[in-house]
Amino acid sequence: MSGVLGRSRAVVAGARAAIESARERINDQNVYPVPDGDTGTNLALTVAAVDDALREAAGDASPAEVAGLVRRSALMGGRGNSGIILSQIVRGLCDALATAPDASEASLARALRAASDAAYRAVRQPVEGTILTVIREMATAAEAAAGSGRQRAAVLAAGERAVAQTPELLAVLRDAGVVDAGGAGLLEIARGAYAGLYDEELAEPPAEGAAAPVDHHAEPSVYRYCTSYVVAGPGVPSSRRLRDRRQPSPRSRLRTI
Repeated sequence: MSGVLGRSRAVVAGARAAIESARERINDQNVYPVPDGDTGTNLALTVAAVDDALREAAGDASPAEVAGLVRRSALMGGRGNSGIILSQIVRGLCDALATAPDASEASLARALRAASDAAYRAVRQPVEGTILTVIREMATAAEAAAGSGRQRAAVLAAGERAVAQTPELLAVLRDAGVVDAGGAGLLEIARGAYAGLYDEELAEPPAEGAAAPVDHHAEPSVYRYCTSYVVAGPGVPSSRRLRDRRQPSPRSRLRTI
């Protein structure tokens, strides 16, 4: 088995264990963009798709092959808004780590920045106070701490601060008395990934602040289904051209990644 494949399996297995453990808590915090209580589930299913694909990978897979497998399984297994954005975070990580798979602090800093940039590019109208804010702050901390030997602590601390501050940036979170579910889920995924990378037991997450109100999912959404399409192949127009040519409708939207 290649070193990269073994390390990737450990990292993703740790991430899967962490988000599965936090799934219901993350679901209970889900009020944005739709209060449907499934962000934890969607993130868990997305990570599970990557974990399952890595378990079936050939033992002699090259770093580039592992990166390609992770990218595709995250995209194809992405569920909901949070899962699709997570797939783009994974995409940025893989693009960077495929050329420098040594897991050094310098490589991880570049990978997290690439992940943040990919996530922002994937969203037509980025909103702060969400998973986007959290990945950006984690990337900034990784860059500042690269080479210090304390990068892991800096990244997770930055993630915790960013999650805690999301209600200050997004009124719907402040009104509901919760933090952003996608950002909180990403932080748990990062904790688990680091634990897997260093072959450690998964630590208990810090105690949460105020509990989520029990009725914040009571109002039904106008949009009953979230449908995603993957379009691939030669001659496919750019995402911008597809978006510009769509027929506007108050009940539909085109999400390009």
